[in-house]
Amino acid sequence: MYFRPLIFLGIVLTLGACATPPKFLSKPEQAALGTVDGIVVASQSTPRVGITPSNTGGGGLLGLVIFGIADGIRTANVKAESVPIIDALQGFDFQAELLAATTARVGALSNIKVVVRPTVDTVGTTSAARILYDESKETSVLLFVVGYGLISGDLVLQAAARIYPKSPELNQFRPKPNDKDPLDIGNAIYSNKLRVSISSVTPANIRANLLNAINQITAQLAADLNSTR
Repeated sequence: MYFRPLIFLGIVLTLGACATPPKFLSKPEQAALGTVDGIVVASQSTPRVGITPSNTGGGGLLGLVIFGIADGIRTANVKAESVPIIDALQGFDFQAELLAATTARVGALSNIKVVVRPTVDTVGTTSAARILYDESKETSVLLFVVGYGLISGDLVLQAAARIYPKSPELNQFRPKPNDKDPLDIGNAIYSNKLRVSISSVTPANIRANLLNAINQITAQLAADLNSTR
């Protein structure tokens, strides 16, 4: 199966929706944030495996069938080739490493204060996210959803991050308010998707590359949150 952005996370908050444009913090929004409740969401302990699908443009029905057969063979081959890499990750705690990197970077910003929770949400569903949001005592909640996979021999990390307000002062900044669903994308005062790709990973380098990718994607988020647009 093709590794689509965050579909594997139960489409939490529709964070993988391709048509959603980024929403960055403005200076007034950043100044009004107060303390942000940072929540890391990662339901995976092992990578998903897939391929980049073939170009199905043209060829009619026969072309689609041929591409489908070819992709099925490619997927089977990639899964077989990925077994030694996945075996090399035995004992690597992706969720713990992601939490540590997020806490170190996002929890140490100079322009906003984010207190990252000490545990990862491993459920990764809309209902679980809503519970986490409702129980928060802060004026806003950051949801940082991350997943990873081995795609056609490359290591790919994809993430989506959103900040949802919980206070009247911050509610005024909602781009498209939806009072019925606090986790609707229209309520997010910050929203962006992040991606890191490392080519041609092997069993010998997968651990170092995965840790590098985790550090890169958390650094991207930290830089994004600490700046204004």
